[in-house]
Amino acid sequence: MAKPTKTPPSDAQLEYWLGRNLRRATNAVVADFMEEFAQFDLRPAQFTVLVAVENNPGASGAELSEWMDVPRTNTVVVLRELEDRGLIERSATDQRTQAIALTRKGKELMPRLHAAHARHRRNFDAMMSREEKELLIALLSRIWRPDRAARPAAAQKAKRTRS
Repeated sequence: MAKPTKTPPSDAQLEYWLGRNLRRATNAVVADFMEEFAQFDLRPAQFTVLVAVENNPGASGAELSEWMDVPRTNTVVVLRELEDRGLIERSATDQRTQAIALTRKGKELMPRLHAAHARHRRNFDAMMSREEKELLIALLSRIWRPDRAARPAAAQKAKRTRS
C-alpha cells in the first residue's frame, strides 16, 4: 500500500498564522538581544530581574515574580544564577522572606546593561514609527493580558463550564 503524500501548509497559508508570526518576531527580538548582550552572557530573563531589583531594592522574590508576571520557580532559578555571578545578594528579613538587592558589582554593571538595552530597542524602533510601535504593543497586550474575559473565546468557554 502506497504511503499518502503529505502536503505541508503553503507559505501563503503560513503568512497569516498568528502563532507563527509571533514566534518569528520573538525569535528576531531574542536573537538581537543575545547579540547586544553577548559580552555580558545574560539572557533576557536575567536582565529583566536585574532591572526589577535595581528599581525595587529590598523586594522579595515573590514580589519580583508578581511584578514580572512569571512563575516564582522561574524567578528563583534566575535569582540563584545572578547570585552565583555576584550580581545580586539576598538577605533574610525574616524566616520566610529575603530582601534582594544589587551587589556593588551588579550596580557597576547596570549602566553598561542599560546602554546595550538602548541599542537593542533602537534596532527595533527603526523598523516602525512611534505610533506603529504603540499600536503593536496594544494589540499584543490584548492577547496576553490577565483580563481573559475580554477575549470572546475565553468568555464563551467560561460560560460553558459554568453551565
